[in-house]
Amino acid sequence: MPQEIGSIALRQAGGLVGALRDGFAFITPGDDALEWIGNPEPDPPMNRLNDGRAHRQGRFWAGSMHDSGGPPRTCFEREPVGALYRLDPDGSIHRMINGILVSNGLPEAAYPG
Repeated sequence: MPQEIGSIALRQAGGLVGALRDGFAFITPGDDALEWIGNPEPDPPMNRLNDGRAHRQGRFWAGSMHDSGGPPRTCFEREPVGALYRLDPDGSIHRMINGILVSNGLPEAAYPG
């Protein structure tokens, strides 16, 4: 893969959808080419998409986090500059929650419709 993958999910149409460092993309297994959907957060440049999951309504949720690329830091040393995004089946991207440190392992019930 040409970029770090924060999370992936199966697509009903085949292939995968992923939250990568620079945004959402469709991924074809076995092919390094990506079909970019969009980058919800081009600024700040040190943020990247992280954990996410598919929702039963066909939406894909993923959160962003600050990642300086340096040594790992504790959550107490980070600023809450991340957000939670919803990618809809039509390709539109919506910022749903601001002020997140790191989004990891949210259960499906935590994602509203």
